[in-house]
Amino acid sequence: MWAFIAAIIVLGLTQVVSIILAFRYGLSDNQTLPPSTAAKKTSAIGALIAIAIAASPWLPEPLLALAPQFDAAHFLPFLALFLAALFAALLALVQRLEKL
Repeated sequence: MWAFIAAIIVLGLTQVVSIILAFRYGLSDNQTLPPSTAAKKTSAIGALIAIAIAASPWLPEPLLALAPQFDAAHFLPFLALFLAALFAALLALVQRLEKL
């Protein structure tokens, strides 16, 4: 029941935002996106989020008994790999920003 209420609230808020986008960008002279495109994308994303929230009570719950045990020996290599990937992504972003 609460999921449906939350979904209705999310859907209503995204519809209000899409209407504001349509009026805001539809009335300005220097618009970057057509108002229909921005409003449609906002409305579609809001509808997808509302559907996901409304469907959440029917999703299967994870079985906690089958969860793997935490092993500290695997944590440090995972952390190192994650930080290396994050560092590589940041370097790529800095290089991309320098080209602009």
